[in-house]
Amino acid sequence: MQILAIGVGGAGIRMLDFLLHRPEEGVLEKFKETFGTRKYFDYKDSLTPLAVDTSRPHLENLKSIEEKDKILIGKYDAKGHGTGSDISLGERIAEKEIDRIETKLQDVAGQVDFCLIMHSLGGGTGGGATPVISEVARRVLEVPVYTVSILPSLEESNIYILNAVDAMKSVLGKVDGVILVDNGVVTEKIVKIPIYEQVNLYVSRFVRTLVRASVESGIIGSSSVIGTMSPFDGVSTIGNVSSGINKLGKGKKWISFLMNKVIKGKGGLGLLLNCDYKTAQRALLLIVGPPEKVADTFHDAR
Repeated sequence: MQILAIGVGGAGIRMLDFLLHRPEEGVLEKFKETFGTRKYFDYKDSLTPLAVDTSRPHLENLKSIEEKDKILIGKYDAKGHGTGSDISLGERIAEKEIDRIETKLQDVAGQVDFCLIMHSLGGGTGGGATPVISEVARRVLEVPVYTVSILPSLEESNIYILNAVDAMKSVLGKVDGVILVDNGVVTEKIVKIPIYEQVNLYVSRFVRTLVRASVESGIIGSSSVIGTMSPFDGVSTIGNVSSGINKLGKGKKWISFLMNKVIKGKGGLGLLLNCDYKTAQRALLLIVGPPEKVADTFHDAR
């Protein structure tokens, strides 16, 4: 599985940076002590990054993305200081400088299975530039384009909420699917960790699990993701829970058990969007655990 991962705007590029973060050498040494010969999985082998923003400081603060994979847009219109939550300015800048982004997209055309664009719907750059970039990405890459779109919580400024409404209207129809994550849901359930760090954690865990399952097991591939999301060009979300391995049991009941935990949010955040799950047309369930236990249980469930 090869993914072009694009971060747009401050929130988007921070998500991308978090996704590609590689532990320091000391942490890697601890990993080797704990897991022996087991190799640390480097996600950069499967992810091609591209960070796009109107803020020079935001791009300079990225730790895991090389300079060649960064694009500062709006040097003259935004002066390198961002759009100030002006979604119209973000859109105009992207339209004016889309040729630079298109050149980067052409460099990877034919090499990726799909494109994943991460952004905040409430930001001026993330909300304004993403629809423009998405439309060009679909044309140039000729593969499905999805977004991980972050909704502002109701506690955030009204300008972010109004931006999100306009941005959502623009994004839908220009991509093959939207993965919607609600900051408000995270705010309700997490109090000890800053909300943005927690969102970054769960989004990166979702992408990393997809990639690792594809590379190491071969069971999940890009066709699984495309088959789940693309046929209806609509909205989806992600969820995450954990469970003691001995509680899974065997047979088909364990699948229902896990799905109920995700829906109800027991043992984790659950779904990252308040929604009526009964209207879902399809779902993709990824289970991470001891191979022999998961394999035995899955075999019985079949």
